[in-house]
Amino acid sequence: MVHDTCEVISLIRAHYNGDLITQAAWDRVEEVLNTLPTRWSYGFLECRLSSQKKDVDLLLNIRRDNLEWLHTPQLVEQSPLHFSKSSEILHMWSDGLSALADCPAFWFEWDLPESMATQCENQIPPPMILTCLDPELCGDETRRLSRSDKLRVMAESVSVTTGAQINHFDLERILNDVNVFDGIVKLCHISSLQTRGLAQIKLTYIINRHAILSWLEHIEWPGAMQQVEDILALLSDDIHKLAIQLHFGESFSSYISIELPLCDYANVRAESEQLLTKLCDITQGDIERFSQMLDWSGVMEVVPEGKRWPIRVERTSYCKAVLSDADSQIEVKGYLGFHSRAASF
Repeated sequence: MVHDTCEVISLIRAHYNGDLITQAAWDRVEEVLNTLPTRWSYGFLECRLSSQKKDVDLLLNIRRDNLEWLHTPQLVEQSPLHFSKSSEILHMWSDGLSALADCPAFWFEWDLPESMATQCENQIPPPMILTCLDPELCGDETRRLSRSDKLRVMAESVSVTTGAQINHFDLERILNDVNVFDGIVKLCHISSLQTRGLAQIKLTYIINRHAILSWLEHIEWPGAMQQVEDILALLSDDIHKLAIQLHFGESFSSYISIELPLCDYANVRAESEQLLTKLCDITQGDIERFSQMLDWSGVMEVVPEGKRWPIRVERTSYCKAVLSDADSQIEVKGYLGFHSRAASF
């Protein structure tokens, strides 16, 4: 059983002692949640580690096996303005009549900058919509999307989100680039944002660590290869696969982000602490902010006010190193995950 996401966030907020998420940022997160369906499979809060910006992003996931929670017909009728495209996609997903019926999951990501006005629903931006293309990510190892399935899903999700048709040959090229490194590179998500159109489609891949540089060369990625090497050199030898994101318009831009796993288990916590220290050094950041990432991870069981039974809230974390299109500076973001279920007795 997964609980009301607003309730989960309120519990985490009440017990959180760090400052990666400010009180104003918590307010913005709760404001968005109050306009949405109450239950989601799991979520993340994104914060800035290498800068003092108070911006926060909210990411929410819904898996196919949890789809009934959303009550999609009512959701379409009552959807807030910022969630209208998302509601349309979820309804198409649930009715089983479109290509999107093959998707195992969706993510929705809201950018909630410090400058966003609170108490004003019209100020809430539409979310980026991340369409999952890999059932294995959701624990379903029995299903696979065929090439034709992926082409249809990618085209339809981008079309609904942006209102524009992505070039079929661009989609073919994206999949061809993966096939050349079959078994080494896997395309996991395609993401689009209503306000960006086709200019900045985001693609998420999982790649064998030691093949990342050669694959980037193969796709003629125009970014700073040396800085990618520098980031990879920070990792311990036992990390074999990494998730990366690239931006695609008519071709790949110089943007890249690399997800860096963290773990607070006693036997490997020291390695994560070393990684955070190295990331802090190369970005000239504040070590106190970086060190808080591992403090987030853990489990708590709490009885919500007015309830009889406790709920179990599990928290995880990871980092992302980002090289943006604008400059060659490395930015580090932190991702604070949360998931709830009934407590065991």
